[in-house]
Amino acid sequence: MTTVVAAPEPVFLDTNVLIYAAAPMFPLHGEAVQRLTELEAAGVPLWMSR
Repeated sequence: MTTVVAAPEPVFLDTNVLIYAAAPMFPLHGEAVQRLTELEAAGVPLWMSR
């Protein structure tokens, strides 16, 4: 029996999340870092608008 694992759906990442994650002075810093870490660990592709 073969198990097929579906790739995670891509997530659109607002650039503000990157700014919050990069600067500890922002109130949402911890949440942004935590969520980015979770997405990376799950192998979720991230999409951003340029």
